[in-house]
Amino acid sequence: MKPEIELWENDYLKEMEDFIYIIAHEYLLNSEKKFQKSENPKISIVISVYNGEGLLKAGLRSVQNQDFLDIEIVIVDDGSLDNSVNLIKELMKEDPRIVLLENKINKGNLYIKQ
Repeated sequence: MKPEIELWENDYLKEMEDFIYIIAHEYLLNSEKKFQKSENPKISIVISVYNGEGLLKAGLRSVQNQDFLDIEIVIVDDGSLDNSVNLIKELMKEDPRIVLLENKINKGNLYIKQ
């Protein structure tokens, strides 16, 4: 009989494999989706970013995968020192609903939420 920890690890790995498949599948669907900007979007989603290059795309894909499409996505970059702003600008080319607000220096999350 195998130790319980091995079974848990195998179940965990299976769940991770399923999760990665779902994310990859949704990413491929969204890469073909054509987004349209609304003149008066019903919902504004605000995403604050500070040096979030590594997670930004996955977080944005999560928002883009929503069924309700009449949205604007406002991304506030809070003085990132990594490649976040360039990545956001690239993502703006494929989704006109994205709006970038850029702080030149880091002002903190509390400032962004005001």
